[in-house]
Amino acid sequence: MKTLNIGKDAKKIFCMILISFVVTFLFYFFLAKSMNMWDNEIAGYIFYGMFQFAIILFAFKEQLRYADKVMNMIIIYGISLICTGISIKVNSNIVEPLLWIPVIYALYTDYKIAMISGVLSVSMKYLFNMDNSELYIIYYIVCIGACVFVPYITDYKIMIISAVAYAFMSILATVIVEFIFNEQIFMWVVKNIMVNVLINVIIIIASRTICVYNSPGKKLIRELKSLIANDNQLLIRFKGYSMPAYLHGQEVAELASEAAKEIGADELLVKCAGIYHEVGRISGGKDIVNETLKVAIDNNFPEQLINIIREYSVKAGRPHSREAAIVMLCDTVITTAEYMLHNKKSFTYEKLTDSIFYQRMSKGYLDEAGLSIDDYNRIKECFIRNFKEK
Repeated sequence: MKTLNIGKDAKKIFCMILISFVVTFLFYFFLAKSMNMWDNEIAGYIFYGMFQFAIILFAFKEQLRYADKVMNMIIIYGISLICTGISIKVNSNIVEPLLWIPVIYALYTDYKIAMISGVLSVSMKYLFNMDNSELYIIYYIVCIGACVFVPYITDYKIMIISAVAYAFMSILATVIVEFIFNEQIFMWVVKNIMVNVLINVIIIIASRTICVYNSPGKKLIRELKSLIANDNQLLIRFKGYSMPAYLHGQEVAELASEAAKEIGADELLVKCAGIYHEVGRISGGKDIVNETLKVAIDNNFPEQLINIIREYSVKAGRPHSREAAIVMLCDTVITTAEYMLHNKKSFTYEKLTDSIFYQRMSKGYLDEAGLSIDDYNRIKECFIRNFKEK
């Protein structure tokens, strides 16, 4: 993660804060002027924007050393300005973008910070209108409700339940407050709350979906699936260059994925590593391991896959993951068996597997792989079982 040196980059951080305040001033000043607002309204919006930036700055105070966190802070600040600008321009009884800002804060900062922002947003809106007091009480409830339920969303099932509960709570609060203040229910108020609650739910679901899609785990799965797809150009090239090497890779991949499944390791990762562990042959060099590593780097393989390619061979050193150890053992057993068959030497797969496993274990090749004794035995039994079934 790229970091900022507080000592050397203090001027940059100070300039960033100064520019943000200037942008806030100019944004609200020209927006208010374009709508012929009163002077106190101009001052109010400028004050509000600076207060919002102070809240965001406080939320990120612990992460200001990290460049990506600073960028997140600036993005959220920009979204805050845009939502406020839309709210001023629209000036609608139905759409209230100020109600969306706390949700965005809750998603990317902290729900307590989001609540402060929500209260500030609603209070600012009320100070400039000073009517329909009951509506702003409902706004407070809607903002706080959104900020409270956002942190508890962990999967789609909980998300749907939470969204329904949030919508029900908001509508119920609207009905109760309206009845207390007016002894009747105005449908435009109910419609207002329903629309903005729906927008908040859409923002939350869209944000969570994007975060899940772009999570490291999901990204790795997509990259690995793309590499083993039949239409992958590198795989097609490998197959065309050397069918025996390609078939060997397929065999290693099949056995490795079975072994990974047996001990709960990453099946897709070891399958992909098995398929590509000799793809360096397409370069025509003699050092297959280094050539394969070079091809993997040149083709932007995932880091986890590159690590296995770097560690699976005895020549390269010791594997530092269960997946790399599985590929090492698979490749060694299958390569040795192919050699024995080619030279018409008698052997049994069970004895061959026992011998190779014992050799790798006794020489310490698996000491740093994170394999337990149970994992070791399960992998060996998986190998022997698969060979017997052939």
